[in-house]
Amino acid sequence: MGLPPGRHTLGQQIIEIQGLHAYVAGTRTLSGSIAPMDMCVRHFQRAAGCSLEEALEAASLHPAQLLGLTERKGTLDFGSDADLVLLDDALNIKATFISGEEVWRKEP
Repeated sequence: MGLPPGRHTLGQQIIEIQGLHAYVAGTRTLSGSIAPMDMCVRHFQRAAGCSLEEALEAASLHPAQLLGLTERKGTLDFGSDADLVLLDDALNIKATFISGEEVWRKEP
């Protein structure tokens, strides 16, 4: 979400960010996750015991298939949007590309 720790408005709800959790303010009721996608992919790979390729497909190709977006999303085929991330061996994000253009790079 990109929000710092503390209270924030999400729609009509007040939420409280604490670490990697978003709670309904003043409660311990989860209102969602703010874990970054690379962390979710790493966790999925470990928990499922799957290959790197399977984990990355689960985060990209499979959602695109379910939403009927594979002509533009989830693949690197000719004519696709070319929105992608460059990852290191530990699946940490090194750079982000939108429509094939680099929009962010982790500083060395």
